[in-house]
Amino acid sequence: MVAMAVATVVLTVAVPSFQEFTRNNRLATQTNQMVTALNLARSEAVKRGVRVTLCTSADISAEAPSCTESGDWEQGWVVFVDNTHMAGNVPGAIDGTDERLRVFEPLSGNARLAGGSNFQSWISYLPSGTSRGMIGGNADGTFTLCQGDSGSKGKKILINKTGRARVEDTTC
Repeated sequence: MVAMAVATVVLTVAVPSFQEFTRNNRLATQTNQMVTALNLARSEAVKRGVRVTLCTSADISAEAPSCTESGDWEQGWVVFVDNTHMAGNVPGAIDGTDERLRVFEPLSGNARLAGGSNFQSWISYLPSGTSRGMIGGNADGTFTLCQGDSGSKGKKILINKTGRARVEDTTC
């Protein structure tokens, strides 16, 4: 009887802690995944001397995923060379001679990843390493990643005008 009582107390304390540990791990992993994509796009833009873009994609499982303005970031995203200097190419859209560099899978769990108004469906990096958003000009802005309901822990990924990303804790 005493052993069962001790086990009940231990489980009552351990299970919520383990769930919080799992949620925090998932949040850190998904934040790192987005920061990796941003850093990849920035470094490839500088290395190749061309514009490189990340965009939301609702068809990640397709053979050739495309960008969408109606999808959310948690559905997955694509990093691609955005040849906007070519006739007919539109910034933030995969078209013409654009080359897909990497496709990122949808986020797991009940994660929500939102870009601010400037990064709602895409963010680009120029050969100088500076960022551009949907509004134009040197872009700064924020991505917010939330795990769970309102009031839960989250992360903000802040992009400054030079294109560098940094991460802060936030409450969703």
